[in-house]
Formats: sequence, C-alpha cells, structure tokens
Amino acid sequence: TAMVGLASSYGEITLGRQYNALYYTGSWHSDPTYVSSWSPTVVHQLDFAWDNAIAYTGRFGDYIARATFAPGEQHGSKGNRQAASLLYNGHPFGVAAGYGSVKDKNWSTANLGAYYEIGKLTLQATYYRTTNEPYSGARRITTQGLGGFYQFTPEIELTAAFWHTRSALDSGVLRERKGLVAARYSLSKRTRLYAEADHARSNGEIRRRTGVQLGVQHSF
Repeated sequence: TAMVGLASSYGEITLGRQYNALYYTGSWHSDPTYVSSWSPTVVHQLDFAWDNAIAYTGRFGDYIARATFAPGEQHGSKGNRQAASLLYNGHPFGVAAGYGSVKDKNWSTANLGAYYEIGKLTLQATYYRTTNEPYSGARRITTQGLGGFYQFTPEIELTAAFWHTRSALDSGVLRERKGLVAARYSLSKRTRLYAEADHARSNGEIRRRTGVQLGVQHSF
C-alpha cells in the first residue's frame, strides 16, 4: 500500500493504493488467519488492494465505518470498484458486515463476521458470498469459517480454523473443506517466526491436499 491523506475528528480521507473496505471485515476481525494465503476467504476480497483508490475511514468509539472507491481509469464506468463496511470492535464481542462490487463485471461480495473473547482465547466466525468470480468462472462461491487464536504468551500465538467452501461452476458444484493449525512466535515487534499445517478435501480432481510451511515474517 502507498497513500496520502487528511484526517480530522470526522474521519480520514486517503488517496492511493490501499486495501478496500471489504478486506477489514475479515482481516483482524472474523478470520483467525487475518485473511492470509492460508485462508479460502482470499477469493472473496475483490483483489485486496486497489490502485488509485479513494477511501474514507470514520472511527466513532467502538464503531468503524469504511468506504472505498476506485475509478478504474477506463472510459465510462468500466473497471469501477466500490466497497463499504461497518465494524463494531467491542469487548468481549464484535460484529462486522461489508459489501463490495466491480460494476462492469457484475462481480460482487458480501460478508458477515463476528468474534467473541474468552480470556486469552478469541473465537471467530465468518460468512462470505461472492457472485461471478472472474478467475475461476464460478457463478457463486460461499464460504463459512469458524476458528480462533489463543495468545499463549505475549510472544506466542496459536491458531486453529476450519472452512467449508461451495463453488457453483458450469461443470457442477465444487465443495471443499479445509482445516489448519498454526503457531507464531514474535522475536520483536517487526519480526515473527511461524509454522503452519493444513489439510483440505474436495470433490474435485484433487481429492486431498496437505501442506506444511515454516517461515519468517518481517514488517517494514
């Protein structure tokens, strides 16, 4: 992301490449993997960050309202993207709802998510519905997810999650179930080690898949 903007007590306006409003309903709110590449919810984000976007963010106590618009730099309305979301970040619970669309492709996504805190444990649930997803050609994709993370110590975070995804394709209905466990260890505020394992089953050509990852994450 790369942006500039202005802020006041009424909110902030930012211009540039930035995450769309829909992304925040899952990231850090209702998806325990923060909508990472591990999560099936990546297909519901309308491409995460948008170029040359205009965004509004308003923070009013525990409520956060967001709206994003990207003109698309094409004649007429072609390529126009828009998204809006409303989050309640309370304690011990919170809820979020979002909607986004790409006008000329008739591509849209709606999301509803929630979390509940029980001591060091945060439980999260999310639901996505996307229509006319262009990359897979699916007419409709729905994903339900349930999971959570446990802050074992200030440095160690443990995550577990399960999703069910249903994709309506021209060739039929593809169903996939995926589960994962992950652990993160913070060496500092900017650097973390992580380990992750996942397993997925589907009725597609590849019936079962298992993955394992080890890595280092550094934030600049």
